Amino acid sequence: MCSSDLLKESKLGFATPTLFLARRTSATGNNLKLYARQTDAAAAQAYMTAASILSSQMTDWFGGKPKTDLSVLDPAEPEDAPFEERALLVTHIANVDPKKLLAPMSNVLTHAYFQSPRPWLEEGVAQFMGSVWLEHQDGRDAAITDMDNQRGALSLAETADPDQDPGQPLIAAHDPVFYRTKALYVFWMLRGIVGDKPLAAALKQYDAAQDTLPDYFERLLEQASGQKLDWFFNDWVNRDRGLPDLSIENITPSRGSGENSYIVAVTVSNSGTAVADVPVTITSADATVTERMRIAPKSRATRRFLVHGRPSAAQVNDGTTPETEASVHRKEITYTAPG
Repeated sequence: MCSSDLLKESKLGFATPTLFLARRTSATGNNLKLYARQTDAAAAQAYMTAASILSSQMTDWFGGKPKTDLSVLDPAEPEDAPFEERALLVTHIANVDPKKLLAPMSNVLTHAYFQSPRPWLEEGVAQFMGSVWLEHQDGRDAAITDMDNQRGALSLAETADPDQDPGQPLIAAHDPVFYRTKALYVFWMLRGIVGDKPLAAALKQYDAAQDTLPDYFERLLEQASGQKLDWFFNDWVNRDRGLPDLSIENITPSRGSGENSYIVAVTVSNSGTAVADVPVTITSADATVTERMRIAPKSRATRRFLVHGRPSAAQVNDGTTPETEASVHRKEITYTAPG
């Protein structure tokens, strides 16, 4: 073999691959390269259609042009378990309804549009896109429930005492439960803190070649949102501070100055070891008010809400911030004042 026959060195991904030889029929289109068995060649159209449906989501979050094509390869045997690594999906290519492919493909297609040398960004953004599609398809509650199904494993893996055990900072994580599951939660939390547009702007501006410093993405997001985010990245990305553990400590409702208005003071405690910035929702007979509340670790905070109509319940966290135990806290409000 002469030197011109040698392939250029290239990083395959974050996991050790399984190698096999395969004879496949190729098909290309809609930023896909499909390699199917001859008997499955007609099924390629289902994947093309799914990729076309997902293109609007990819464009909204990453811009119009993908960095590369997504390769979809039939495995050694049709019954082999699916596997994905960066912009490669190894799965049995079957002639199915394209709608059934949307959820899994929204994750792997992301790797064609967004690439990073950092596992927590490369895999976390892909997990986030899959979750965003699930929200679009089945509703926000379905997406949050799917995340909560993964939270238990994250809670078990997290350090219980970050002062003694440094755990796995997301910026250097090597365990998928961190660079996939925890990173998924991090993007949901950032979405709640800064909003969709600034987060999408930072993802569009991201350049893997420029990501040479740990705070590169943090600075992009701060610029896009106009917010300082070091308080968040310090606990959730640059260090592993474990998880928060919230509880509703006290709710004090009182009559407001306006007609049928009420002021509700909510005190939330955080016995965990990481900062939490969560939505707090007050429900009344006439309205629902939601505002974000930041609670430092080993601390408590109080916020007052002005709501129209007699308050009936308070909810702290909506499941988008992972906690050591339950990630949604709801308490009925008992109003005892006259009137």
